[in-house]
Amino acid sequence: MTDSTNQTGKCRMCSAPLNGAAPEGPEGLYCAHCRIALAEEQIAADADKQKADEPQKRKWLWPVLKIAVLVMALGVIAFQYPRLMTAFEEPKPIRQGIYATDAGTDRCIGNLWLISKGLGEGKKASEKGLVCPASGQPYLAEEVEGNLIVSCPDPKRHGLSILRVSRENPVPEARP
Repeated sequence: MTDSTNQTGKCRMCSAPLNGAAPEGPEGLYCAHCRIALAEEQIAADADKQKADEPQKRKWLWPVLKIAVLVMALGVIAFQYPRLMTAFEEPKPIRQGIYATDAGTDRCIGNLWLISKGLGEGKKASEKGLVCPASGQPYLAEEVEGNLIVSCPDPKRHGLSILRVSRENPVPEARP
């Protein structure tokens, strides 16, 4: 049987007359321009099919990575929370024990803390300008066997027998 659609020698797509002898098979039903257009369409369709066959790009990777970094940051904050809270706490008292001292003694002990800080930094003499608030005299500094000891000039005014600080013992020592 003959193909009734192309018995007249015209292209199936554009109805242009076919030149020369028509080849056998489906290529004989189209003109040269239409065969090129069909081939280009087939190439584009094959490229789209190839893209569809390729594995999906990892579009999920970036959001998952951001969430993981956020979780790790929150974990570090939670882990460091106790240390962070200690930074905002009130300072601990300068001494522990059952001594009942007045404000003048507390100021003297505060001055000894400042002197202790200076001793820790390698200063040889007591802080300049610091005097005992009870007596108004400068603190006494003496060196005993390589250890610099700075003491209150009159600890009896504070109700104590010894009120001092040294390089070896940087915590103010108060004895009743």
